[in-house]
Amino acid sequence: MRKLIMVMTVLALVLGVGAMTASAQTSITLGFGTGDSVIFTSNGNGSSASVKAGSCSVGGNCISGQTTGISPNGTNATGKYYALDFTPAAITVTKSGGGFTLSQTGSIAFTMGTASGGSDLLTGTLTLVSFGTVGSTGVFNDSFVANLVITGGSWASQYSAAGGIIQLVINVSSGQVTTVIGQPAGSTLTSTYSKGSLDPTPEPASMLLFGTGILLIGGIVRRRLF
Repeated sequence: MRKLIMVMTVLALVLGVGAMTASAQTSITLGFGTGDSVIFTSNGNGSSASVKAGSCSVGGNCISGQTTGISPNGTNATGKYYALDFTPAAITVTKSGGGFTLSQTGSIAFTMGTASGGSDLLTGTLTLVSFGTVGSTGVFNDSFVANLVITGGSWASQYSAAGGIIQLVINVSSGQVTTVIGQPAGSTLTSTYSKGSLDPTPEPASMLLFGTGILLIGGIVRRRLF
């Protein structure tokens, strides 16, 4: 019993440290503007659709809005402005098994500034890496996940060379993306942009530390119980 209590105490300590580390992480929420949308257009081949954004406050084929949260060094990020310009990118979603694969040529341009349309805080380019359903309550929350390469701005030094991860959540009814893919070429589905987030990409050293901790726990448990 004493051995088991000791093991559980060590485990609780490690989990507590992990929780403290997680709580120290920062995130910037990317709010939505009126009418922000993502549009899927069938390619007419029964398997894929092209993707672009609707109009936003800074132009066409874009998403923009205000931010909340804090930056990696603890700076208040509330009340700043961001924009995602899809114009340089050609994006396609393709049905694959029970999900989708993505292909992209060109990059989505990202800017963040102290004023609408500004880019003084951050500039960068986005490459989408996945698209899938993350939950549903009658309406599905579909999510694009993208890697952000930061290229400039006064906040650029707050991010490591690994850059950031951006998640964009859109609202579409169940099965609609699959349905529009099966329709004739030019058929469209307009989804509503719901929310987004910008987080620093975890550094390899942090991941190594976490993995080492897990291995340490495993070794302690094995010695104490066996």
